[in-house]
Amino acid sequence: MLDFMRKHAGTWMIKVLLFAIVVVFIFWGVGSWTSEQQGVVATVNGEAISLEAYRQSYNQLLDQVRQNFGANLNDELLKSLNLQTRALDQLIDRALLKQAAARMKLEVNDDELAQSVRRIPAFQSNGAFDRRRYQQVLSLNRMTPETFEVSQRENLLATKLMKVITGSSKVSDTEAEEWYKWDNATVKIDFVCVDADRYKNVSPQKRRSHSFLNAKKSPTGRSPRSKSATCTSTRTPSLPQSPSRNRNCGITTMPTSSAL
Repeated sequence: MLDFMRKHAGTWMIKVLLFAIVVVFIFWGVGSWTSEQQGVVATVNGEAISLEAYRQSYNQLLDQVRQNFGANLNDELLKSLNLQTRALDQLIDRALLKQAAARMKLEVNDDELAQSVRRIPAFQSNGAFDRRRYQQVLSLNRMTPETFEVSQRENLLATKLMKVITGSSKVSDTEAEEWYKWDNATVKIDFVCVDADRYKNVSPQKRRSHSFLNAKKSPTGRSPRSKSATCTSTRTPSLPQSPSRNRNCGITTMPTSSAL
């Protein structure tokens, strides 16, 4: 075959054949690379998040929003909810949890998965698991049993991981008391509105301030703690939106279409 091609290298037939081979390689290579890039919206430490998973996560959030807001849902409200970013954030969080669970050698076996599915009230009839209802509910939510069970396994794995993390943490009585005081602390604020232009040349004297505080001492002998601040009303300029994720953990996102 090679000898034949060498002898007839200058003929039009060989040139057409070589041209066809080159065209096939070029378009096959470009098509493979393009389809691979179009199918991935982000990578987390080398793990790809597919466009299909992103669309499914977005549609689930959209269905929840429609159920919650009903007829009150409009384009402005939908835009403010930023579902696209939330959908991607959920997938990134799930990937990070899976990777952490894998490093700790945590897993969910088939029995644990089956028991958790049977306990979900939406899949039960008269208090017992109903397979037909199970398939109907998933169909209404545009999910297959295989897809749901993969998602449910990941949720159970995340729950296991959180139990390991929280179970190993210890909180002392002192820390709990400090948190309670901080969470339930109240502050009494006295304020007065003044025209700043009337007090341009005022310079408070430290000695007079101390005399005033000493006169206001409580019966316990403790002076009230005070903080002073000057507040002015200004218009806040619009700020550029900051990235929603920290890229230090190996997360790379790719542009996605707004039309899902």
